Amino acid sequence: MVDTGVPSWLDEKCPRWCARTHCEDDHPEDRYHQSEATIFTARAGAGDDVPLNATIRPLELCIRTGRYVGERETWIVIEALEAARPRLLVTEQSARDLLHHLDRHLSRPPRAGRETGRDRRGEDR
Repeated sequence: MVDTGVPSWLDEKCPRWCARTHCEDDHPEDRYHQSEATIFTARAGAGDDVPLNATIRPLELCIRTGRYVGERETWIVIEALEAARPRLLVTEQSARDLLHHLDRHLSRPPRAGRETGRDRRGEDR
């Protein structure tokens, strides 16, 4: 058998954004396309405590695009690098919808008495 460098199970071209190395012995659950990671520092949290913002702390967040081989649905994952949460997985279309709605929230004019996006302690809201 001649090694073509392409696993026998990979019967489609990789999307242009795929940076993942595919191997013949990849477990079936690991047979997916994945982009390079975009990593940035953010103040984020899981929001599973009261008050909601009690879990906010500096975290390295990672964004990746992915799609399982043989499937049509592309997804985007946003997750903390060194913590189990926060983690958000959305379809490509839902990510576009989220971007639209985030833009609406970020571009709202401040309400009277709230000229900045900071609270009394000077922290981002």
